[in-house]
Amino acid sequence: MKKLFLFLIILVALSCQANSEKSAMYDDAGTPQTESSPPKAPQYKKEESSPIPSTRKIIKTAEVRLQVKNLDSSSKHIQDLVEQFGGFVSNLNMANSNYEWSAQISLKVPAKNFQTLLDSIKKQAIFLNYERIHTDDVTEEYFDIQTRLKTKKEVRDRYIDILRNKAKTVKDILLAEEKIRVVQEEIEAAEGRLKFLSSNVRLSTITVELYQKIEYKPTPNTYSNSFWNRVGRSFKNGLSFFEELTLGLISIWPILLILGLLFGFRKRIFRRFRRNERD
Repeated sequence: MKKLFLFLIILVALSCQANSEKSAMYDDAGTPQTESSPPKAPQYKKEESSPIPSTRKIIKTAEVRLQVKNLDSSSKHIQDLVEQFGGFVSNLNMANSNYEWSAQISLKVPAKNFQTLLDSIKKQAIFLNYERIHTDDVTEEYFDIQTRLKTKKEVRDRYIDILRNKAKTVKDILLAEEKIRVVQEEIEAAEGRLKFLSSNVRLSTITVELYQKIEYKPTPNTYSNSFWNRVGRSFKNGLSFFEELTLGLISIWPILLILGLLFGFRKRIFRRFRRNERD
């Protein structure tokens, strides 16, 4: 009995030792560790995307149509307002019809004062027909052009360096000059586009259409000439013809002088001619 109990104790001890050796062959995550296992590859952080520009490039435009009590005073007040907000009038058109007087005013104003000026203009209305506001975000285009412009300038500078230091033959010189010309045109076009975008971002546009209702007035009859008006015009035309004729005769005075001399000495000429025939 004692021998059997001792045998069971030895068997349990051997089993515990085997389990401890087996567990030592695995790592903390349960992956077997062997001498031939390759080391884990190092992990790298993903590259962060380029940050969005803090200052966005937004073009703002607005269109508003409103009825006013007095067209002249309202249009003058709006012109004064835009000057107070640092802007200016870019276009002004006035028109009249049988039933209303109207004016269309295009304004340029710094973007920071866009909404304030628009609200001030609407205070002139006794009736607001419509108000339209449009914004165009050109941030991506603006910075894309800036990046491409920088690249084109670097390419141009490389061609200039080739022209100065490496071009030896006439063919190489002409080829380099042509490349520089093409790239320079692209640079100027990109710079022009940047200036256009910058100007429209800096100055917003507001188009204001004002109108004043008036009592209907029929279109006046067309003007027609009376008999005496036509007589007077004919007299003036005759006088103009006489003046032109006189000036024309004066301009050919040498011919008239020769003809006058021939007419004055015609008798002497005929007499001499007859004597020659008798002889």
